[in-house]
Amino acid sequence: MGSPKHQYDLALALGGGALRGVAHVGVLQVLHEHGIFPSLVTGTSAGSLVGAFYAAGVDPYQMAELTYSLSADILVDTEMGPLSFLLLGQRMALELVRRTARTPSGIAAGRRLEAWIRENLPVPKLDQLSLPFAAVAVDIRSGERVIMASSHLLPDQPPAGTAFLTEEETDVAAAVRASSSIPWLYMPKRLGGRILVDGAVCEPVPAPTARLLGAQKVVAVDLTPTSQQPEEVQGLTRILGRVLAIGEGVITRLQLERDADLVIHPVLRDGPMTDASLIPEYLHAGRVAAMAALPALEELLRRPVKKRRWFLFGR
Repeated sequence: MGSPKHQYDLALALGGGALRGVAHVGVLQVLHEHGIFPSLVTGTSAGSLVGAFYAAGVDPYQMAELTYSLSADILVDTEMGPLSFLLLGQRMALELVRRTARTPSGIAAGRRLEAWIRENLPVPKLDQLSLPFAAVAVDIRSGERVIMASSHLLPDQPPAGTAFLTEEETDVAAAVRASSSIPWLYMPKRLGGRILVDGAVCEPVPAPTARLLGAQKVVAVDLTPTSQQPEEVQGLTRILGRVLAIGEGVITRLQLERDADLVIHPVLRDGPMTDASLIPEYLHAGRVAAMAALPALEELLRRPVKKRRWFLFGR
């Protein structure tokens, strides 16, 4: 594995969370208000969307306004009606039992989301961003973590289980779309000869990527819902969702204990990813968690790099 080309005093690692990603904007607002500016941003899924806009120079107050333009038809661009969903369920059952039927790779195409990013992002290319930035996805065929960033940020050689995509193979909008390809919901994104899905499959909060790129101190923002689950979880989709969430939670805890110096965990309830009425609530939750973490963050900034303590705020 090649060594990092650069060292960054403070990295911000923004985790996935669909619409809960608005909480990242609240965190960034508080950091700005207190004169704290990261020198590197890494993002997974919704975190890659917020991170890309921040790295392109869009301030978090403008981002808060932009979130309201992310309508349901942009987030979930599907042509499937009720009958199509019924047929999809039947074909999924056949595919599981007989391995004969072929189902779509996702419900939504994701083209409108990618177009929205292109329309609103100030710069199109990874090497044009004003702040070092990397988005994380997963190659569904090889299982490799795929880090998408400008070539001048990346080590000469990737570590085992990791691949790099640079500005020669992707631009910012395509990288964010790939990182945000929630399995089952969005069709995978094809880039650089790879088939990419949501980075949360292997790195829900990209603190490990921040370390790989040379971060000396890492502040992670984890958007895992904090509301308690009901005593009984019934229904195929809810059971599957809980199984995936439990596995993701285990991966997240292990990675953050190893690679993050401080974790900001806003208190968030889960909700539909197209429910715009939740935006003010998520924004406020991010602000509250960041304010609670400020004393520890200020201590972290004063501390020598080699001395590490682990902080968790908001949960």
